[in-house]
Amino acid sequence: ARHSKPNLKNISSGASGMAVHRKKDCTPSAWFWESPDTLAQLEVVRQWIGKHYKKFVLVDAPSCQVLAAVTLQLLQFQEDAFGRQVTNPALSKLSAQCFLDLRPGGGLCHILGTAYRFKAEQGWSVSHLWSCSHMPLILIVF
Repeated sequence: ARHSKPNLKNISSGASGMAVHRKKDCTPSAWFWESPDTLAQLEVVRQWIGKHYKKFVLVDAPSCQVLAAVTLQLLQFQEDAFGRQVTNPALSKLSAQCFLDLRPGGGLCHILGTAYRFKAEQGWSVSHLWSCSHMPLILIVF
């Protein structure tokens, strides 16, 4: 029998198989990223980044909560800079599936690892990573 693909417009599936309903306003779901299940899965991401991007996180190793917060910042930055409400965006957004790939060496590992490397190379703190004054340089990350 032939199976149809699920409608990903309204639902996407996280690494845990938990359904995540997209918000109508296209903002990222803080509820998903701050949930205990997701934070537990981010431990694998945290360990992978610590191993593969050691010199960039050595001074201030991120917790799972910090990784969740940075992921939310990245998703919000993407929406603000390249989302549906932006006329003539400079680039297209990374797929949500990349952010939901919480496996060791998966999409989120590489996204966050690259963000931490870029932050260290620029001498920025994580909290200032996505400020508007850094917009031209941030586009390099994407």
